[in-house]
Amino acid sequence: MPNVPNIQPDPLLPDYRWNAAAGRYISSNGRFLSQQTIRGELDKALDNVTDRLVSLAKDFRTGVIDGRTWQIESMSLIKQVHLIGGAMEKGGWANMTQSDFGRIGQIVRGEYAYYNNLIKQIESGQQRLDGTLDSRMRLYGQAGRGTYHKFEREDRFSQGYDEERSILHGRDNCSSSKRPGCREEAAKGWQPIGTLAIIGSRTCLSNCRCSFSFRRSSTGETV
Repeated sequence: MPNVPNIQPDPLLPDYRWNAAAGRYISSNGRFLSQQTIRGELDKALDNVTDRLVSLAKDFRTGVIDGRTWQIESMSLIKQVHLIGGAMEKGGWANMTQSDFGRIGQIVRGEYAYYNNLIKQIESGQQRLDGTLDSRMRLYGQAGRGTYHKFEREDRFSQGYDEERSILHGRDNCSSSKRPGCREEAAKGWQPIGTLAIIGSRTCLSNCRCSFSFRRSSTGETV
């Protein structure tokens, strides 16, 4: 078992317990917690890291820190958001396998490739050192939500759920003809699992706050 990353305990949900058989968190009274509750906890954890990424970007472009420091610290935080997303979906660091860490490593390498391209754009002048840089770093901070939902979809499928539905929340109203939009995906209703556009790949990218619901078509049981 790999060493647990040195990350603050926010995503470990110390107030809750993990029911491995159901693949869900339970409260102190033994009741299952809603997916909305867990997603709310995830959103808070990702927002905390996002704030740090944006703060670093501001420090860099105003000369408080140098470029090398900004790159090293930002890459560490980019890695953290995906570890947070994966660990929270798995019920905590103790439930993360070597395979889980490996899959997250692949995702992080992809994010680093995008980030390295951002560095090249800064060097060429294509990316200005203004508020648009902060906005781009905010996307990196929110990307852990996509990792959470990728793990969630796979785990629900292994538990026998064969249908999924996209759930809109307060500000999820993007729509586009170029990328799948939140409204269009939600309007499709129940679909075979793996059919709908994964959260993070839609028009609003990693800013998406949609969630999934899953159903066993044979019994109608949903989660």
